[in-house]
Amino acid sequence: MHDAANDLNACGIRCTPQRLEVYSALQRCLGHPTAEELHRLVTERRQARGEAGSVSLATVYNTLEALCGLGLARRLPGPRAGLSGAAECRAARYEAAGREHYHAYTPDGSAHDIPEDLGRRMREAIPEELLREFEARTGLRASRVVIEVESDGAA
Repeated sequence: MHDAANDLNACGIRCTPQRLEVYSALQRCLGHPTAEELHRLVTERRQARGEAGSVSLATVYNTLEALCGLGLARRLPGPRAGLSGAAECRAARYEAAGREHYHAYTPDGSAHDIPEDLGRRMREAIPEELLREFEARTGLRASRVVIEVESDGAA
């Protein structure tokens, strides 16, 4: 885990106690919390330490957006439609930036890390010539390929 205060200072963001607390909590998360889940974690941690005051949900959202803009966190896109094909609105999930990896999403909107070696093999299975064709046909440069897998449940 990186030193949260150093990361914030290095990116030129003011290191307020609230931002530090939100970023530190995100770094400690093993999963991919929503802003609401992260807010609950921060609140519970403050209560466990007997600290007065709170960090508002708006502060959590604003901090997450700032962290994403600075490259210190990633907002996971998640499924854009339900498995039935019907559009659904799900809360965004977040993770602290780190190693490049891919995700699988379950019907409840949970994000799961695809094992690194498997994700790498999936990405490498996409031929470079296909990426060049994509660029030639669309006029867009492929700067990053993201692999997302949607699951309808356990195999």
